[in-house]
Amino acid sequence: MPSTTRNTGFLNYIYEFCILSNKDYEIILAYEGVINNQTIKAFTSLTEVNMSKNNETEFLQKKVYHVMVEFLQNIIKHASPHGIGECQEYADCHGILVVCHDQNEYHITTGNLIQKSLIPGLSDRISQTNSLSKEELDKHYLSQLKNGHISDE
Repeated sequence: MPSTTRNTGFLNYIYEFCILSNKDYEIILAYEGVINNQTIKAFTSLTEVNMSKNNETEFLQKKVYHVMVEFLQNIIKHASPHGIGECQEYADCHGILVVCHDQNEYHITTGNLIQKSLIPGLSDRISQTNSLSKEELDKHYLSQLKNGHISDE
């Protein structure tokens, strides 16, 4: 797929998510492309600088930092390069990152490419998870931690 097609889709996603969501979001960072250890460092530094300019507390800065690092490392851990095969450790994986801020909260959204053939199974698992009550979700989460295996990917 040409990068212009991906970028157009990504920009449409950003527009719909941040502009049409009936919230007054400030987009701090929007990125589509290679995610690796160097980009993680750059993104966390950019976000930290922006949060400092907004006079955010050190506690909040650390919380946002840790969530960003966890999400971006998950892209590297679970993504496939361009949605095909597996990323090798320290390989460049393709993903998206959006960091938005409104008056009360920060929103961090990440994603990675998957093969189209995997979409139905993933959609089913997401629907199943979304249908769980808080108690069922907690029980399922604890069961996954106990078993030590969440999924193949």
